[in-house]
Amino acid sequence: MRRTDSSSGATLIPDRRRLRVSLSLLLLLRGLVSCRLSGEAGTAQPATATPTATQLPGLQISGIPDCPADVSEPLFDVSPLDLDDFTGIIPLGGLNPPSHTFPTDHIYFFIRREDPSNPVGPAASVPVYAPGHVWITALGSSEHLSADPPYTDYKIHFAPCRQFQAYYIHVQLLSPELLDQAGPFDESRCSTYETGEQVYRNCEAWGLSIEVEAGTFIGTTGGRAGQNAIDMGAHDARVSPLGYANPSRFYTNETSFAPFHVVCPIDYFEPELREVLRDRLGDGLGAFRRTVEPLCGQVEQDEPGTAQGSWHVGGTTESYPEDPHLALVHDAVDPSVAVFSVGTSIPGLAPRVYRLVAETTGTVNLDFHLVMPSEEVVCYDSFRTMGMAPEDTLPMIILVRLADEAILLIENQDSAGCGSGPWTLSSAAVEFQR
Repeated sequence: MRRTDSSSGATLIPDRRRLRVSLSLLLLLRGLVSCRLSGEAGTAQPATATPTATQLPGLQISGIPDCPADVSEPLFDVSPLDLDDFTGIIPLGGLNPPSHTFPTDHIYFFIRREDPSNPVGPAASVPVYAPGHVWITALGSSEHLSADPPYTDYKIHFAPCRQFQAYYIHVQLLSPELLDQAGPFDESRCSTYETGEQVYRNCEAWGLSIEVEAGTFIGTTGGRAGQNAIDMGAHDARVSPLGYANPSRFYTNETSFAPFHVVCPIDYFEPELREVLRDRLGDGLGAFRRTVEPLCGQVEQDEPGTAQGSWHVGGTTESYPEDPHLALVHDAVDPSVAVFSVGTSIPGLAPRVYRLVAETTGTVNLDFHLVMPSEEVVCYDSFRTMGMAPEDTLPMIILVRLADEAILLIENQDSAGCGSGPWTLSSAAVEFQR
């Protein structure tokens, strides 16, 4: 099913205009996209082992059918936003530390600007649609208490079938019909937390079963400064679980879907629309496309026995909040770029992403998956970060030693470059663990 413009009956087609802006501006805008709602609704507990697909019963809500046995059978046939209302889709694995230090488990539909001639202006307020025949199973509200003035946005959980769950985050307003059917949020399921130096109060309406047809208007998104994208995530209990290096760090909930069964939502749209959406994967403005498979990106990038992947600051047991942690991964749009995604625990390094071009040999800028347990220290330099001109790099180095498969030592030092080494970690080095 393709949604048509209600006034003309014409099928909506992709907007092929490409905004031409500098690379530094594009990097800046990518950093504006953030998601600060908590994880899956429901009580979260650390997982003691990676669940298997056969262990997952699916949603226990009356009326929702089982999913098809064939995971390639489409579940969605309507774009979440009108195709003219977003300029690009950022793939899985986006980074925005400290609140998103680890690769994100959802994609971002980057909303068109109110003024198309101003790519850094506020996003337009645009309608949000149900992507298929689904049941809305939960709603979440997130009050942004640190904003001036404070405001509230929403999360919508929905399922086309029992073994598959998806969600939208950063819905500006819920439709009146949806609010009427959902009823009030449960005050007993409210909590206040802090991440990224911002305070939020989340509440939930859980255990819903609101059936809606494909293309139903369910809310709006955008319309506020800083609200540049709507997030869409999905979990499929029918697929094999992701292979995190230490699954005990991650949580389960009532459905046990997250985070072991994260999938790309785009893969579940009908073929014609799927290709239209895949063609938008890249940066938010539509100027750069991801060309490396999987086109929709990767959330789990752990390579056990190497430095690549997610690391947790010593003394912690869980992955959330992500603020104090560290990821040595690859860019969601251009996977050839290696990225230090730095939280709040390394002295002298502000929480942000530090990008560089990795090498496949030697001990300078060696790609993370090639760094093995050793007494040898590897040095990294020639970093770029948000807002920098293409010819500029940061006057700093980062030293890394993988002590064993589960312990990584890292330190920032002031230096114009690595030179030829060898290098030595000081007592200021910080320990991270799998």
